[in-house]
Amino acid sequence: MHGKQLNVLFIQPTLMRLDGSPVKARKRLIMTMVTSYLAGLTPSSDNVTVIDDKVEEIPWNGDFDLVAVTTTTGSAQRAYQIARRFRERKVPVVMGGFHATLHPAEILTHADSVVVGEAENVWGELLDDVRNGKLRSIYKAEQPCDMKSLPRPRYELLDWKRYRVHLMPIQATRGCNYHCDFCEVPVVYNGAYRMRPIEDIVQEIEEQKRITGNNQFQFIDDQLTGKHTFARELFKALRPLGITWSCLWTLNTNHDEELLDLAIQAGCQHVNIGMESINQDNLNEIHKKQNHVKDYMTLLRAMEKRGLLYSLNLMFGLDHDTPDVFEATYRFLEEVRAPMAFFSIVSPREGTPLRERLDKELRVINPMADQFSSGHKCMFVPKNMTPEEVEKGIDWLQRKFYSLGSIRKRFLFPLSPYALRRDGIPSNLFFHYVSKKGVDTVEYY
Repeated sequence: MHGKQLNVLFIQPTLMRLDGSPVKARKRLIMTMVTSYLAGLTPSSDNVTVIDDKVEEIPWNGDFDLVAVTTTTGSAQRAYQIARRFRERKVPVVMGGFHATLHPAEILTHADSVVVGEAENVWGELLDDVRNGKLRSIYKAEQPCDMKSLPRPRYELLDWKRYRVHLMPIQATRGCNYHCDFCEVPVVYNGAYRMRPIEDIVQEIEEQKRITGNNQFQFIDDQLTGKHTFARELFKALRPLGITWSCLWTLNTNHDEELLDLAIQAGCQHVNIGMESINQDNLNEIHKKQNHVKDYMTLLRAMEKRGLLYSLNLMFGLDHDTPDVFEATYRFLEEVRAPMAFFSIVSPREGTPLRERLDKELRVINPMADQFSSGHKCMFVPKNMTPEEVEKGIDWLQRKFYSLGSIRKRFLFPLSPYALRRDGIPSNLFFHYVSKKGVDTVEYY
């Protein structure tokens, strides 16, 4: 490092609705990682400010040498709006993230510079170029970063009062070893699945506990259990730490009952699972080969038996969905007594195989829709329903699942092991309130 000390502003943009309004909230449900991590990647001699655009006001008139905006496809339009305002003041703007990696040419119509790929190998060079007034338009990571000795996120820079649940994000792996057609992860990481050294993960957890006094964590990995041998050793190493944590893993993980038991012993409290559909033909078509509908009931009951709480993600508008899919899905969720579920309409994001197929079939209604928070709005033409039928169906399902009658039935008759937990009945009552307002529950994350 050389040259002057920099004032750097990191922004995580919120989503933008189709009407052009940003999605704002007084509080976000869970903490975010990306801006804190980038701050940790920046030399401590520089001054850094991190802003979560969803819950904080952006310091538009601040004295910054660089504004760094990370963006997913869903937040791209808000990111462009933010960049425009700073560039009008002649403040240089760099963008990175999944959308930037997939669409760098588009990004450069809105920003001065773009980071393509992982930032670790190029961020220091970029900052030195800013110090010397020689910022380049593209900084491309030519190879994946070394997963050993990753920088520590600076969570002390976050306003913790802005988050309802203080689960500190942590990462153990990157990528996913599956190739679902709707997902950008295997595209961005070129199908690779990489793991951090377990001793590094343990050390980071111990450091964050010491710095923050918090012992609740959330693994933000797209697929924590992609390698069962690694996951077993990780869970064994976590057990002595006395922490609680949540994560994402695929439903077929539950076939490995030893792994389930190790996760619980290590402090696992909540697992989010991408079920996507109760129709096997849909799963086959989108190459979700790890999910098998015939096993759903058994695998979910394995979690209930152990008191391991889970939430399910389901999407609608897939090619084998018909108007009765919403009622059928509700009946399944009621039968299995699912403690929590999140419902969305398929979003064919640009850069994914699903989007490529729908473009070829001329079924995309609004090519820009994936860059907004569309809520319960269908932006393509389903095969066996109208867009309006999908929209009405998903609204009905969300209200029905989080109705007081459904909550009683799923948690009280008979008594569920999840009933009195914070993410049991209390969370369901929160989403009951949200659903009555007609708001997509995703906006509360």
